[in-house]
Amino acid sequence: MRTIINNDEGGNLIGGEPIQENEYLDMILEKSEHDILQQDYTDEVEIMDFIRNGDLDGFNIRLSEYDAADIDKKIGEMAHTTYKKYEYLASGTIALATRAAIEGGIDFDSAHALGKLYLQRLEKCTSIKDILKIQVGMFKSFINLVHQHKTTNSECSYIEKTKAFIFKNLNKPFTLEDVAKEIHLNPSYLSRQFSSIVGIGIKKYTQIKRIEAASNMLKYSDEEISKISNYLQFPSQSRFGVVFKNHFGITPHKYREKNK
Repeated sequence: MRTIINNDEGGNLIGGEPIQENEYLDMILEKSEHDILQQDYTDEVEIMDFIRNGDLDGFNIRLSEYDAADIDKKIGEMAHTTYKKYEYLASGTIALATRAAIEGGIDFDSAHALGKLYLQRLEKCTSIKDILKIQVGMFKSFINLVHQHKTTNSECSYIEKTKAFIFKNLNKPFTLEDVAKEIHLNPSYLSRQFSSIVGIGIKKYTQIKRIEAASNMLKYSDEEISKISNYLQFPSQSRFGVVFKNHFGITPHKYREKNK
């Protein structure tokens, strides 16, 4: 039996016993099957990026490029020998997807809980097609989880930016369009989202913050009420008085007397 590899430069055997010709041929034959099972590294990186970025649209486009008929043919040819290999490959893929989700911003416990759920589903599979369906569903679930996380964070970001803009401009006139331009969003979209997330509209929120600022000025300054009203952009002192009383239950004058 011919030896393929035996010694290194120092005369020592590499990795113990020499590799024999029949072992080498077996490995070559196995590789032809392994190449079909093993995902291309570029594909793997791309799918993990879809998860990290929460990119469901990109994943669906990539998925549509696969030839289902060709996959079915390969499965049919190898199903008698490769079920366990598919199962092991799927287990590894779930682990990679879990890690990618964590890198995409999902907390450790949530990501691992979802991964564990798909491992439990994998145990119940009875065919390679079942395993492939589990993998596709698993990818989509992780991508959706990251997408929702990033969307929520994005919403929180522009809501906080809107609040900051309002706070900095309590003593200046501004419109919804001014806020939207600062945040780089469509005015109607910003208005709807702000109302949905905060629970009140931008106009009402601004009014409340101006009234709260007025209460501090009444407490800690001797500025005339008419000047406070004008400074905080109320159309008139009487209007200021009505809004203030609706919010605090007493007039600005009585509030000042009570809190001096």
